[in-house]
Amino acid sequence: MMNHNHCSGTLFQNSKQKFLAFFLTIYQICVNNFYSNRIWLRYWWSRFLMILDPLNPMMDYFPREKSLIQHQKFLKHYNNVDKQFKFSRSKFFNSLCHTFKHDALIPFSLILIQDCFLKSLRSIMIGWIIRNLLSESSSSIDRIWIISALCSSSLLLILMHHLSMFLLFRLSIRAKIIWSTMIYNKCLVIASNSEYRMDRTKIFDLLTNQTRRFDEFFLLFNYLIVVPIQTIIILIISFDYLGPISFIILTIIALITYANAFYSQKLSILRNKSMLFTRKRLQLFNEIIRNLSLIRTYSIENRFLNRLFLLRRIEIQKLHRPLMNRCVMLSLSFISSRLILYVSILISIYLFDCGGKFTIETIMVSIELFEKLRHSLIWSFPQAISSLIDMQLVCKNIDRFLSEPEHRSNVLTNVISNEKSVSVQRLQLPNCSDPSKSICLQIKPNQILWIIGSIGSGKTAFLKTLLSELSTSIEFDRIEINGSIAYASQNFHSINGTIRDNIVFTREFNQDLYRNVLKMSSLDYDLKELPMNDQTIIDDGGSNLSGGQKARINLARALYSDADILLLDDIFSSIDSETANRINRECLHSVSSRDKIFLSSIIEPKQFASNSSNVFQDNFDFLRNGSFGFGSIYLVLFTSIVSQISSIVCDHWLTRFDSMYGTDQQERFMQIYTAIILTSLMFAILRSKTFYLLCHQSSEIFHNKMSRLLFQSTQSNRIPFGILLSQFSKDIGILDENLPSILFELNLSIGQVSTVIIIIMVFLNRFMALTTLIYIVLMVLILCCFIRTFQKIRLIELKARDAIYAHLNSSIDGLISLRVYKVEENFRQKFNSLLDCHTVALFLQNSFARFLCFAIDLLSVIYITFILSLLQVSLLELKEKKLLVSCLPWIFNLIGLSQWACKRIVDLDLITNSYRNFSNIQNLSRSQRSNGQLRLMPASQLREDWNLWSKWFGKSSFINALLRLVPFDGSITFDGIDITNIDLKNLHQKVIIITQNLVLFGGTIRENLNLLGSYDDQQLWEVLEQVCLRSLIESFDSKLDQSIETARLSKGQKQLICLARAILRYRFDAQQTSLVIFDEPTAFVDEKTDEILQKKINQIFLKSTMITIAHRIKTILDCDRILVFEQNRIVEDDSPERLLRNPSSYFSRLHQQNHTLR
Repeated sequence: MMNHNHCSGTLFQNSKQKFLAFFLTIYQICVNNFYSNRIWLRYWWSRFLMILDPLNPMMDYFPREKSLIQHQKFLKHYNNVDKQFKFSRSKFFNSLCHTFKHDALIPFSLILIQDCFLKSLRSIMIGWIIRNLLSESSSSIDRIWIISALCSSSLLLILMHHLSMFLLFRLSIRAKIIWSTMIYNKCLVIASNSEYRMDRTKIFDLLTNQTRRFDEFFLLFNYLIVVPIQTIIILIISFDYLGPISFIILTIIALITYANAFYSQKLSILRNKSMLFTRKRLQLFNEIIRNLSLIRTYSIENRFLNRLFLLRRIEIQKLHRPLMNRCVMLSLSFISSRLILYVSILISIYLFDCGGKFTIETIMVSIELFEKLRHSLIWSFPQAISSLIDMQLVCKNIDRFLSEPEHRSNVLTNVISNEKSVSVQRLQLPNCSDPSKSICLQIKPNQILWIIGSIGSGKTAFLKTLLSELSTSIEFDRIEINGSIAYASQNFHSINGTIRDNIVFTREFNQDLYRNVLKMSSLDYDLKELPMNDQTIIDDGGSNLSGGQKARINLARALYSDADILLLDDIFSSIDSETANRINRECLHSVSSRDKIFLSSIIEPKQFASNSSNVFQDNFDFLRNGSFGFGSIYLVLFTSIVSQISSIVCDHWLTRFDSMYGTDQQERFMQIYTAIILTSLMFAILRSKTFYLLCHQSSEIFHNKMSRLLFQSTQSNRIPFGILLSQFSKDIGILDENLPSILFELNLSIGQVSTVIIIIMVFLNRFMALTTLIYIVLMVLILCCFIRTFQKIRLIELKARDAIYAHLNSSIDGLISLRVYKVEENFRQKFNSLLDCHTVALFLQNSFARFLCFAIDLLSVIYITFILSLLQVSLLELKEKKLLVSCLPWIFNLIGLSQWACKRIVDLDLITNSYRNFSNIQNLSRSQRSNGQLRLMPASQLREDWNLWSKWFGKSSFINALLRLVPFDGSITFDGIDITNIDLKNLHQKVIIITQNLVLFGGTIRENLNLLGSYDDQQLWEVLEQVCLRSLIESFDSKLDQSIETARLSKGQKQLICLARAILRYRFDAQQTSLVIFDEPTAFVDEKTDEILQKKINQIFLKSTMITIAHRIKTILDCDRILVFEQNRIVEDDSPERLLRNPSSYFSRLHQQNHTLR
């Protein structure tokens, strides 16, 4: 089993990566010791050496991010939140604010200084540079001082910006840690009747999709306070340049801001409404993937796929509108400064006749100031409001989850500490209304209690009542249990690990006890046959184990716990009589030799007395699938290019304003200016709409393609269910929301950076072009060097994340076992350990991304310094100076734009990981074949001749091969035709199967019986009569329309519904069925019902070939031919009469043992 306590790996393999690690470590330790007031120079060298050491746990270098510490810190405020100031109606949100209110002060101060003072000061100094450039009498010394001040302020700006972003990201990580631990801890104590317990997709949605709101909120919440202060400062500066017109401009910006804020609130509400359809899609996906084998055998994949695709289409439609409109808002915000300036010039000319104020310096400084105000008021502030609303809605969701009822035990335990006993007084099961039939019993040590009854009689309900795990209300006077309890359920529960891990179940390993347990559960010989003995990894849900092996591992876990009281819930139904008899003797001996109590429910007492790839290529492949119609990728490129060119033309055209104002050319200037503004506006909106349409078309097609591949593959059970649910929830959500936003922002940033660079290289002198070329090469080298290390860390983060989801899914599956064995704390510690590993990987991943942004910004500052220095020695003509002046604000914006573009490339690589995650589904169609032969002759004669092709080959595996549900080598012929040459749908139409796994879908009884939708009520009632269920269904209030969830069916009754479904298809379908396969069809029904059903099965399926898998010898005595499997091999093949006449035959011995037990 993988050791999760040591999260580090060989992350840094070469000198380039160690160079990055060196600076990253210094950066991190500076921040850590900044909080703890230590002198970091004393410790940096030792920490740097240790962080490169793969033998040390990396979590030791992030002590403040440990999940246990953050959880305890949060709980102090969560438990006392009623006594503190309330920021919101959400208890979780209030507690979160109080937990981090002191940690948020430093990043808030840094953002306040940089946005309100440094950026405004830089805009003023840009005006001074422009004035000096255009003035013939300007002093070069003054110019040098201004350039030095500009570069120094830019350097200080990037230092403060990246430090503040780094600290805010730490807060986001800590909030996610708290969120995850609170969800998992609640899962361990949640009540059995909770809606979240019944539908785990809601829990996965909380842990996956809704955590994405944290990054947005923590990066933006400061702007709710900073933006108003920044607005006042910019208004004061603009008043000095524009006079009273600045108030008109501010009014326009305020109106746009209010409209954006109002619209953002509405869009957030719409986006949260789309989450309802996301949950419905995940719920349907959950049902399909768990019941995929039955869906395939009924050839109704398309019906379920169409339902899934319809929900996906509705989800995309609900999601498309808010996201596309948000994208339009982003596009408009990029040209809003030009729109505002256009309105200002229009008002100043035609209303106030003061257009002379708009000199080149005034225009460029105004553009720079309005650009800052535009980003803050039109983008950051509405986004901050939207993220605040989203965060509160998300916190209300977790408040609702945390307020769900918890598991409460009504059973008195360990009242008498020195005596082991079970006492029940007047217990009345749900379906029993007669008080005289209530249960009263007293069990003492060394006693065995067999609970016998027909299907639906309440055997499992009684055992779950003893465990306080029954979802319905039970009436009783008193239940008292003295002693520790072990429980083995009907359903197999596995943790992620080996067979030994699942038996030991987090307890201390005892070699002698372990060997005895393997012997008592008859697992010792099975383990010898497995390739890695007890170190064999169990697949998700135990798909690589037989039904009998799963049941015996459940039993071994209960025996290994060495508990005083053993509760076994019909675990022998999937075990053959010889093995069951042996286990029974061993268990009886264990009970009689030690002071133990043994309770078991049975039906029949006579049975006993990396994925590295090219990020741009991956995204192009993803988008190309959805490129059609108005969402064509070529239309997106065209609108992006035209939109960017129009913005540059607009700024350059404004430099002619001072020479045309007051002349005959003024009207012509304004006409062309208006046309440019309208073109920019039109193409900005078109770019947004076409781009998001392209992304959502691609996402929908990709989801449908992956779903179809998964449902059609024969190897889908190899992917753990928790990982599949994570992929179709979180990864699809990322492709829906994050990927379009990242791609669009990358489109905007690369367009702006490329335009400035092209202008400098083409239209200015060759020295500036050479400097720009060097800048581009260095930027690409830094990015390429960084990406290699980042991809390795990204793979570690992905594996750590999958481990968390798999552990959560396993814990929910076996929640009863966790409580019975009292190992919740062990599982909680393991979850914290897995979460710490993921925190380290996530922290490193984002720290590397922040380091890249800092390096690119630093390179941009150096580049701008060289460009401005060349202005001192270059002799530029007036036309070149005006062109340079028009680009000067853009040149300084390279400091933010270049790193923003590179950061978006890294984010794109990270988010594209969600696309790459589906490679496990894309590769499923590649069958894993092994050696051997399997051949089945015509079904009318059923002759077999095969060799073992797999160590896992058994009875159920043989049936799966017949149906082509698993890959195999060799050949199987059906009525003389190789089944590989038969269309899979046609093959399944000729075969009916009832598996040992009970397959029921959410919905009504009618919907579960009538999967094909082609039967009337008369046919349904007729079949229900044949399987002895008519009286039960008629007793329900809604009859056939009764919900499966509210019907409270026992396992045996559910099995009869599955049998009724098969009879319906056989009797009333137009297709002629040639083969009927029964895999333990009556394993969970009582003997009397079994005899009735066997007679009816033989009558109904008389004209078809039947293959029956069974452990009950009586079930198969009337067969024409019997195959006996022993240790994955065929040991006997003959008619039952001949096998019974041979006393030495294996079948004869099995029959004799079964007959003796009668």
